[in-house]
Order: sequence, then C-alpha cells, then structure tokens
Amino acid sequence: MDRRVTDRRVTPRVDVRCAADRMHTGIGWLDSRHSFSFGHHYDPDNTHFGLLLVSNDDVVSAGTGFETHPHRDMEIVTWVLDGSLVHQDSQGNSGVLYRGLAQRMSAGTGILHSEKNDAWRLGGERNHLFVPRGSVDLEGTGPLGTGDAARITGAQGERIVAGPDGAEVLVWQMAARLTT
Repeated sequence: MDRRVTDRRVTPRVDVRCAADRMHTGIGWLDSRHSFSFGHHYDPDNTHFGLLLVSNDDVVSAGTGFETHPHRDMEIVTWVLDGSLVHQDSQGNSGVLYRGLAQRMSAGTGILHSEKNDAWRLGGERNHLFVPRGSVDLEGTGPLGTGDAARITGAQGERIVAGPDGAEVLVWQMAARLTT
C-alpha cells in the first residue's frame, strides 16, 4: 500500500467579481446584487465559496423589507452601511441596527426572522411630527430640519426618511377628536 503524503496546498488565486457583473434583483422595494447563485439566478459554478453561501448587497426601500421567513441552520450577518434596519425573530428578539453596526444571528431550524428598513410611515388620523435634531424628508411635503414640526391630518402612509447625517424624530399619533 502506497502511503505517500499528497501536497494539498491551495494554489493562490484571486477571482474578482465586479459590482456591475454580479447578478441583480430589482423588485421595487429591493435592489440587490448577489455574489453567488441566488433565487432564480442559478449558476452551478457559482453556488458558494467555502462555507459562505450568500453574500448580498441589499438596498431596501424605506418602510419595507423582508417579511418573516425561515432559514435552516445558518449564521446570518447583517452590516448596515446607511440608514437603519429593524430585525425581529420568532423568539421575541427585536432590535434596530444602524450605520456602522453589524449583527450575527444563529438561524437554526424553526427560527423565523424579518428585516425591514426602519423608516417611519405615518398612519392614524392625526400626527404631530417634531424634529429635535437632524433633518428628515417628509414624503409629499419635503425637508424638515432641527426644530421643525409638522401637523398632519388624514395621513396616507407618508414616509419619513432621515437625512444624510441622521435625525431624532418624535411622532405623536392620535385618533380623531371624539364627539359627543
């Protein structure tokens, strides 16, 4: 029996995948570039790299995101480059990730989670919006800066999106005035 040791060193190689060449999904609320086969973008020669199965660059529209969905035995890392993202799971965990933060989540069998852009949408009958710090864009109205306030009646789900340097926003949502 021949027991020679085989040299199993990996040959050095760099495989560059330019952003413009990555597979793309654009579905209104999501603009995503995929590093590996994903969804209907199937390439049998590009299914993973070692243990890494998915590496997506996702831009999620304000007030939208990935509804609650399952994974099986995955470690999920989320890194927010701009804006903020609300992450919730079926075990009652919830948190807001913002620019500069990263989160790792173990998504074993039976764990459900959602990820949504953390922009506000106005609802209810009456809303009072105050911007104590920073700037926001109020859909249909325009920019509001530090100290600005807006009184909104009959809101139709307008979005409030933080400006480039972020914002602190106080929103009071109230039912219509009761009459006797």
